[in-house]
Amino acid sequence: MLYQNVVALVMIIVRWAIPDMSAELRDRIRREAYVINTFILQETRARSRGTPTPQPQGQGHAPGQGRARWGGALAPPAASTPV
Repeated sequence: MLYQNVVALVMIIVRWAIPDMSAELRDRIRREAYVINTFILQETRARSRGTPTPQPQGQGHAPGQGRARWGGALAPPAASTPV
């Protein structure tokens, strides 16, 4: 019984000491969450005032750029013709 508790304690300490993700990844996730929350707040404020919603800052995307970037994966399915 004592051995099992010691093993469990060591496992908990090892899990705590070794991070699941790098600091760079953690910071990137936090930054994305901050940017998304900021944009949501700006959009909510603009809607409550009745003004046009602001465009997201940063990387601008032209219409249809998603299809080019994802190799047509986002394109609508082709219409099938009856036989």
